Amino acid sequence: MGTDFRWLLASSWTSNVGDGIALAAAPLLIASMTSSPILVASGAILEFLPWLNVTWAAPWGVLVLYATEHLHMGAIGYGMLTTASAAGGLLGTVSFGRLERQVSTRSSGARSRRPCGSGSSPTNRRAGCPR
Repeated sequence: MGTDFRWLLASSWTSNVGDGIALAAAPLLIASMTSSPILVASGAILEFLPWLNVTWAAPWGVLVLYATEHLHMGAIGYGMLTTASAAGGLLGTVSFGRLERQVSTRSSGARSRRPCGSGSSPTNRRAGCPR
């Protein structure tokens, strides 16, 4: 392996060590400035925002290439595809909220019942219910 590979390997290690130091030091720096755990946690989360951009950029790049080459879409077609994807995301978000409320309402009714029934059966006494 030549010197080019060694330079690449050394630069990769240096970058990874620097990222690790920043990942560990940033929350500590924020914690030394404030006593709010929410601010410390949000500072740690905000460090990952560039990775979220990279994570979502790759699938959209593949979608653009596929739409351009295989579906023969131009700028207008891709704009319509993006708009339909955004509308689907909004529709999914709204329907998820409604479904979550319905499911939590149904399941909370079962959880809110008291384990003690009427009367003083042996089952109620074992459950610690008053007589």
